[in-house]
Amino acid sequence: FEEGTPDYYAIAALREGFEELDRCGGIETIHSHCDAITRAAREMLRGKKHANGAPLCELYEHEENPTSETKGPTIAFNLKRHDGSWVGFIEVEKMADLFGIHLRTGCFCNAGACQKYLKLSNEDLKANFERCGDLVDLIDGRPVGAVRLSFGKGSTMQDIDLISSMLSCCFVGGAVSSLRPPVIPLESLVRARVESLHVYPVKSCRGITVDRWSLSSSGLSFDRLFSIVSSDVTLTQKRVRRLCRIVPRIDLDSTTLFLRSEDDDNEIEIPPISSTEENGRVGSAASNLVCTSNIQTRDVGGASVSAWLSDQLDFPACVLRRVESGVSSPDRSFSNDSPYLLVSYSSATVISASIGMDVQEYCSRFRPNIVVSGLPPFIEDDAEQIEIDGHVFEVVGKCVRCEMICIDQATGDKDPAALLALRESRRGEGITFGVYLRERDASSAKERSIGKGSTVILSRKEK
Repeated sequence: FEEGTPDYYAIAALREGFEELDRCGGIETIHSHCDAITRAAREMLRGKKHANGAPLCELYEHEENPTSETKGPTIAFNLKRHDGSWVGFIEVEKMADLFGIHLRTGCFCNAGACQKYLKLSNEDLKANFERCGDLVDLIDGRPVGAVRLSFGKGSTMQDIDLISSMLSCCFVGGAVSSLRPPVIPLESLVRARVESLHVYPVKSCRGITVDRWSLSSSGLSFDRLFSIVSSDVTLTQKRVRRLCRIVPRIDLDSTTLFLRSEDDDNEIEIPPISSTEENGRVGSAASNLVCTSNIQTRDVGGASVSAWLSDQLDFPACVLRRVESGVSSPDRSFSNDSPYLLVSYSSATVISASIGMDVQEYCSRFRPNIVVSGLPPFIEDDAEQIEIDGHVFEVVGKCVRCEMICIDQATGDKDPAALLALRESRRGEGITFGVYLRERDASSAKERSIGKGSTVILSRKEK
């Protein structure tokens, strides 16, 4: 379908579309309904204030009280904290996700409007262009986009109440100090140790806690080597929380994957990881879209595994797929951004204590590969290089968190407190926790492994 292909699906739906408009009372009735919803939302946003009387919202509109004749059913705005500093639109989007609110953020394909309403000069635009990206919402403390609410014939006054609750719960406040303690700058080598290691053979399913594990070119061996796909969509806990009830086990002697349900001790066996090609027990190859990456995969479960997964997840046509390249040690995996995720036990303790959550449970929600202990809280933010048992890893970025950490990995229950506490502790840092690592020389042929108790050294990059 090259650019210019007629939208024949929409053409085919025209008859049903006009019938739907008639069922709603006609376009004028829909117009009046959307206008009423928009006016109620605008009034609600303007009425939100912090404890010190400062307004929460700054609306971007070309007139004080626009009418339906001059403006459609959309409202663009940004939020400010009680001290007048801006709230990034990414933070707003993540909080909205917790409440099941779908909104749009950014510049909405309208750079001119962004420049006008955000009061950006041409020089600002040029400077921002060098630093822009999907995870950048504030530059030098100033917003580079906004939040937009859009209403339609299906919108209700209950939607406005839900948005109001989200804003009051997450953003209306007073002079509340951050939970984050003073950070000790990383000016020299800092030593710690590995508290625990975790491997996740199947993306978004339960992890395996191990005492020692080998390293591969794609991360910890067998980590996120498999995924569950339905209708060509890779399933994650954001969509199917019951994935955390699937418990994997790896038999290292035979490199065989076993799966069972949390509610049942009976395991289902997957063909050996290292011999599926030789045995001929593989299905068709395909390309899986994971986040923004296409990964070549192969069906390794067959009909019986597909039926078992569909039954356990109560989701249609589930297929177990494995990364295609390589065998037990491919160059890619289903990890989102990097081969390893490291989190600090002490940093997690600071945040979990604020909501009365067990620190080990809180750590599990971040689904880390490596948990380290013995560090001052949040000092890992400043690390550029981490050495574990002589293996050198480069820090390639901070992990931006979303609603996934609200899911109890033992039950699948969802509680927003985990993300709200993280947000409060990371004011000015974005909603980040943990650092992504990549091994400097992952192609080495020698046996490589790390284990619980291994020495960890954090440092700046070698000069």
